[in-house]
Amino acid sequence: MDKIDIEHSPGYVIARANWMMKNGFSRILREKGLDVTPEQWAVMYFAWETPGITQTELARRSLKDKTNVTRILDVLVKHQYVERRSDPLDRRAARIFLTEKGEAVLPGVLDAAMQSNREAVKDLDETQVRQLVSLLNQVVETIENIPTQEEKNG
Repeated sequence: MDKIDIEHSPGYVIARANWMMKNGFSRILREKGLDVTPEQWAVMYFAWETPGITQTELARRSLKDKTNVTRILDVLVKHQYVERRSDPLDRRAARIFLTEKGEAVLPGVLDAAMQSNREAVKDLDETQVRQLVSLLNQVVETIENIPTQEEKNG
């Protein structure tokens, strides 16, 4: 079996950067006294951006599976940051809305997210940050376009 230098492989480096950024964001949230996790923040953000978003769409946009979104929403409802409302056209679906309390905490969480991003790239200039984001988006697009075995078999 061929040996791989995992610590220099793109997947490992991206995963490590993600883990470290998430931990940094968690630290900043705690320091600001905000009772929100990075995972909850993503769900809150998309509920704010698209009032009435469905749980299925929340899962897709926040890059989480439906089970995790349900668990996160349960906690956010308990903290009164979001509310579920029945979809009048489909009783099986719930629409998600930020509450007044959720909207009140959102600016502080957004500030923490921006601070976290600034800290993570503080040693890069603006051009390097744009290149980094562009390259990562290119990796995402490449992966999205890899045909599955089903697609290959026609």
